[in-house]
Amino acid sequence: MQDGSRAALAISLAFLMLHLVLGALIPLIGDEGYYRLWASGLDWDYYDHPPMIAAMIRAGITVFGDGPLGVRVVPLLGMAVASLGVADMARSCAVSQVRAVLYFNTSLLVLAVGGFATPDAPSTLFWVLSSAAALRATGGQGRRWWVLAGLAAGLGIMSKFTNLFLGVGFVGWLVFTRNGRGSLRGWGPWLAIVAALVPVVPLLLWNLSHDGLGFQRQFGRIAGDGGYTARYLVEYLAMLVILPGPMIGLFALRRDGRQVLLLWTLAPLVTYFAVHALHAQVQANWLVPMAPVVAVLAAGVTMRWHGWILGGAAAFSGLILALAFNPFGALGVTDNPANQVRGWPALLAQIPDGPWIATSDYALTGQLFSRLPGRQIWAVTDLQRYGFRGRFPADLCNAPGLLIEEDHADHAVLFTTAGPVVALARVSGDKLLQRYHLRHVQGVKNPALCP
Repeated sequence: MQDGSRAALAISLAFLMLHLVLGALIPLIGDEGYYRLWASGLDWDYYDHPPMIAAMIRAGITVFGDGPLGVRVVPLLGMAVASLGVADMARSCAVSQVRAVLYFNTSLLVLAVGGFATPDAPSTLFWVLSSAAALRATGGQGRRWWVLAGLAAGLGIMSKFTNLFLGVGFVGWLVFTRNGRGSLRGWGPWLAIVAALVPVVPLLLWNLSHDGLGFQRQFGRIAGDGGYTARYLVEYLAMLVILPGPMIGLFALRRDGRQVLLLWTLAPLVTYFAVHALHAQVQANWLVPMAPVVAVLAAGVTMRWHGWILGGAAAFSGLILALAFNPFGALGVTDNPANQVRGWPALLAQIPDGPWIATSDYALTGQLFSRLPGRQIWAVTDLQRYGFRGRFPADLCNAPGLLIEEDHADHAVLFTTAGPVVALARVSGDKLLQRYHLRHVQGVKNPALCP
């Protein structure tokens, strides 16, 4: 291995071990339970996101069992590979591999968000692999790297539509820079485009046969709701600096022109989210693909304080992670990922055995599905989310069941008979995290489920 590569490998493995331990100990958050449900019915696309995370979870639970570690193990391995990809990007850019890998792994985006089985994990993995291959390709290391860059870009689109911005950035570099236009005279970029399209073909065909269902939710965000505010833009600009790690984002802005291609890969993503922030909130996890690029850019800045900056980043991210998932109790009562893992055993003990369970919220559906194995759990609303499960079981149409919902919802009208409300609560210590209610129901009236 080249100088720094062994250290980068050791650092990546150390963070992988940390994530595996946390992944085994921390229960599933709401979204993870929902994606675990996806893994029970693999498909080429879903209403919310492309299918890569479902395939990863299926692989993990097949080998390691149907628990938190099984759900998370393949995405966590993917993030470790992404860390090695960051080292390769740093080597191509002639900057410190060790610094880049440390900046990447100590950022809050990766240390916290990167430890869960969500589409952000494969999205980041393939963003890194595509960028690393593109840097090798543009460095004259052979046509095969163009193909690998395109293939990884396509697999990234099969992970999350955010990765489309990576392709836009590549095209921008090819068209608007001198080196990019020079590359177009060879076969490499054209082979990359073909390689990127190949993994996406099944997704496109699926959407053609499902009236574009997989595109509706994500591309519907582009239009917005017509209202504009500066509030979310200020939040977004703050996240650009804070989430990659304290001050790392600022240092990454100091460029000497050597990593122009990486800046082009980020530009469309950063710009779109700025526009989105004018009318709606940008979620922190959407920015995870920025972490590897920012880490490499920051590692290339000449300064004497790298050690202090890395120490501050590790302390900040570690403190946030420790506070959020401490074993002693919830911090606050908001519906955040840290609180979504708490209070379930006591809540489940209040649910009667036997009848099938009807739900109306995707996160609750996923949580009950993952925590009550063998129990029939079916959502009776938002049916576009669940086509991958096949037809609703006909024998449940008139069978006694339990309708369990968050306190603000009430879909008893979807049943012929519904008993009185039984109040439930999910608590952590003396903190009330979520109220629910339960009704005994029978006779599904939704014709989409029971014609």
